[in-house]
Amino acid sequence: MPNQDDHFRASATVCGLARAVRELQLNPQAGPGEVLVKAAISALIGGIGGTLPDLIEPATTPHHRGAFHSVAVGGLLASSHGRIRANPNLAPWEKQLLADLMMGFGVHLALDAQTPRGLPLLTRNL
Repeated sequence: MPNQDDHFRASATVCGLARAVRELQLNPQAGPGEVLVKAAISALIGGIGGTLPDLIEPATTPHHRGAFHSVAVGGLLASSHGRIRANPNLAPWEKQLLADLMMGFGVHLALDAQTPRGLPLLTRNL
C-alpha cells in the first residue's frame, strides 16, 4: 500500500511532467529555465494534492477509505476540471493551482485503486 511519501512523489512526478509538456506545447519558444521553474511549482502543488486524501481521511487502518478515497470523488474532480479551466472569474495561476491539486489528488486515487482493497464507489463507511 502506498504511503504518504509514495503518494507525494508519484503525484509530484506526474504533475511536473504534465506541466513541462503543456508548457512546451503552448510555448515552444520557452527557455528550459522557464519550463523547469513552472514544472517544479506544479510538481510541488501536485505533490501536496497527492497527500490530501490521507490528510482528510487518515490512513489509520487498511479500511480507512471513505468518500474522499472513492471513485465518485475522482469522477467529480475530473468533471470539474473543464469548468474550472473555462471560468472567466479565475486568473490563469488560480486555474493552474487547482488543476495541479486536482491532478495530484487523482494520482493518489489511481495508486490506491491498484491495491488489493481498491477504491469504493462512494464510501466503505456507509
